[in-house]
Amino acid sequence: MMRGFFDRYLTPRVALALAALLLVASWAYPPWVHYGRTAHESVEVSHGWFFIFDTKQEETNNSSVVMRIDVGRLVLSDAIISVFCGGLAWACSRGGAARLAAAAILVALPVGVAGIFATKAYWTHTYYANQARLANERLTLRVVTLREALRKNVPKSPTAREILEGIRQGRQLGCSDQEIYNTLALQFTGFIANSELNGSGYLIAINDGQTLGALETALLKDAAAVKPDDLKKITLFDVATDMKAGRWAIGFHGRVRNELLRKVHNLMLKASFYNDSKELIEERTFSLHTTYFAPAPLTLSAGAAVSFKDFCEVEHLPEGWTWKLEIVAAQYVE
Repeated sequence: MMRGFFDRYLTPRVALALAALLLVASWAYPPWVHYGRTAHESVEVSHGWFFIFDTKQEETNNSSVVMRIDVGRLVLSDAIISVFCGGLAWACSRGGAARLAAAAILVALPVGVAGIFATKAYWTHTYYANQARLANERLTLRVVTLREALRKNVPKSPTAREILEGIRQGRQLGCSDQEIYNTLALQFTGFIANSELNGSGYLIAINDGQTLGALETALLKDAAAVKPDDLKKITLFDVATDMKAGRWAIGFHGRVRNELLRKVHNLMLKASFYNDSKELIEERTFSLHTTYFAPAPLTLSAGAAVSFKDFCEVEHLPEGWTWKLEIVAAQYVE
C-alpha cells in the first residue's frame, strides 16, 4: 500500500514543485543579521529569520544597530534546497530502488529533524537546570558565609559603622544587595537597634520593598553624627537675638567654635523660648548658616571659630520672655 502511494505521488514533478515552494518560502521568510554601525555597538540577538513584509525589524538605540538580509545564508539555504530536491527528482525519475531510497529519505527526514530538536531541547533543559542548581548552591553558601560573618563581627546592638562593615563584608563575599538585605533581616529579626541612638534603629524585613541602598544612606548619616558628649565641644558664644518691636524674635547671631579634632557640618540649633515664669512656651529647630538665607549650611573646621547669623522667626512673645540656644546635632565631614 505504501509503495503504491509513493509510486503514484512521488514523481519528478512533485519534487520540482516542492523545490519551488521551499525556494519561495526562503525568500518570503529570509535569514537576517544584526550588526552595529560602530565598533562598540553590540546586539543581544545577532541573527535569525523574519517575514519579509514585517516592517518592525527590532532596531534599537535610535537605529544605531540595524538589520539586513543575510545574503550568504540565503544563497546557501537555496543551494541546499535545490540540490536536495534535484536529487529527489532524479531518484523519482529512475524508479525502483532509487525511488524507494527517496521515499525512505522523505520519511526519515522529519523524524530525524524532530529527534534533533528533541535532543537539543533535552540538553538545553538539562544545562539550565544544572546552572540553576549550581547557582542555588553558590547562593546558599554565600548566605551561610555571610550570616557567619555577621554573627561573628556585628553585635546584637551594633553601631552604624559596624553594620556598614557587615555590608562591606557581604559585598566582598560576592553577595547581591538583596541577599545582604534579607540576611540582615534574618539576623536581626526585623529590627536593627543602633546602640548609639538610645533604642532607636532601623526596621527591616525580608522582601519588604526597601533597598539596601536606602538603609546604607541612613547608616552613613547616623555614622557621621557627632555623639552627644562630643557636641559639648562645639560651643556658642557672643550670642544675641535679633528682635523686632521687642516681642518678635527674628533670629540669632553670634559665634561658634569647634574644639573637636575633625571638621563638622550640618549643625542643628534648638531655640527654646520661656515666659517670665520660666515656663517653656515654644521651641524651634533650625540649621546653622553664616548669614540669613545662606544657600548652604555652615561647615566648621577643627579648632575654628566663625560668626553666624540665622533666621528663626517667633511672633507674639509675652512680656519678660527669655530664650536659650543650644547645639543639638552635627555631623562629621567624611
